[in-house]
Amino acid sequence: MTERQRGLERASYLAHHDGLTGLANRAAFSDRLEGALAEGRAVDLIMFDLDRFKQVNDLHGHAAGDRLLAAIAARIGPVVAGRGLAARLGGDEFAILLDPALAPGALDTVAEQIAAEVRRPMSFEGQRIDVGISGGVARAPDDAVEAEGLIRCADLALYEVKNLRLNAIRRFAQRMVAPTDVRRRLEQDLAGAVAEDRLTLDYQPVVDLTSGATAAVEALLRWRHPLHGAVPAETIVRVAEETGTIGALTEWVLRAGTLAAAGLPDNVGLTINVSAAQLALPTFPHLLVSAIAGAGLAPGRLCLEVAATCLDDAAARRGLSTATGLGVRIAIDRFDGRVALAGITEDVGVSAVKLDRALIADIDADPNGRTLLRSVVELARTAGLSTIAVGVEADAEMRAAVEAGCVCAQGFHVAPPMSFEALAERLGCRNAAVAPVASPRQIDVSLRELFPDTTLPERARAEAAVAITTVA
Repeated sequence: MTERQRGLERASYLAHHDGLTGLANRAAFSDRLEGALAEGRAVDLIMFDLDRFKQVNDLHGHAAGDRLLAAIAARIGPVVAGRGLAARLGGDEFAILLDPALAPGALDTVAEQIAAEVRRPMSFEGQRIDVGISGGVARAPDDAVEAEGLIRCADLALYEVKNLRLNAIRRFAQRMVAPTDVRRRLEQDLAGAVAEDRLTLDYQPVVDLTSGATAAVEALLRWRHPLHGAVPAETIVRVAEETGTIGALTEWVLRAGTLAAAGLPDNVGLTINVSAAQLALPTFPHLLVSAIAGAGLAPGRLCLEVAATCLDDAAARRGLSTATGLGVRIAIDRFDGRVALAGITEDVGVSAVKLDRALIADIDADPNGRTLLRSVVELARTAGLSTIAVGVEADAEMRAAVEAGCVCAQGFHVAPPMSFEALAERLGCRNAAVAPVASPRQIDVSLRELFPDTTLPERARAEAAVAITTVA
């Protein structure tokens, strides 16, 4: 082997190993952890540091501290061998990754052995050195589903051990996260997720019950939090409303949804859920026009899905009236026949209702179920509204929706929520792509084509163009 080859091998080794202890370094640890989680594998994580390590350096010198770190590494290496990965993250911080598939049920045993090895005294130049251990354990996917969240859980357990001076390794428990801390973290992380484009949309097809074709797709908001995993859309909206980020969230959803819809066939519509708080935003008309013009989407392809309670909110009704004035369609969610339909088709411009899931769930379990479903569908039809059966999960429910005269159906029996790529493949347009944000010139053309002067004042057109220009 040449000197150059030996140099390259040494460089490769140091890129993945700690030079002092020979354990894996932080980079190798991160690669292994993120790789395992990306593959959906279960992971046990132990993180620990040494109690009184600073005193060792202060009393005996850094040579003693280095000797201690090397000794600890030599002791824990055999404990972890064949079960996972041991790493030194820096200073006196260590991490152990265990693969439950390689060592079923070994977590507690390994933790106890590591604690015992760390506590075992060491001699340096004839003097005895004793240190303790503060460690935390977290498990994926039980405690968190992403690397950042899993490390934070282990750290929380470690901090509790250190604060209580337990000289031990302790499992993470949810009680270690104070409710106020959880809420504060969600608020901070949501603002960052919106600003950094870390939210996503899935799309669930809505099929025409006569032709079987996909008539529209509903955009479903998704946020995978590094610690809490999938955060429900209702929680996202509520937190945004309470923290003042609802405007930014609304802009993101409208923009992302319309850009996606613009990349789909022209005969496929897009439904977006909006809350009363979103509709009541003074900037809502501006955000809506900006999103539609920026994507170059025909307004009639967009449908805003709202709760019936929005109709009782004056500010929300103004937002709905503005939307219908632009040509956007409106659908009432969870319609069960108890909402007074008189006047809302003219006043607000509602054109469809999505039936309450309870009307169709286990339809054959209730002898009067089909009769009730037919009467609610007929009520909507009489008011000039099309009906969409929601939550269809079985053949019997699909047949009941057809027999009752529903126009469309949506649910897992029809198709589950899916990514844009999967949706494009389902629609037979594999080369479809999310449309790029239009240039200022394209926006001006879109505004004039999509919104005639009679429907969009020049000032609103100018404001929309400015808004899109700032994000283009």
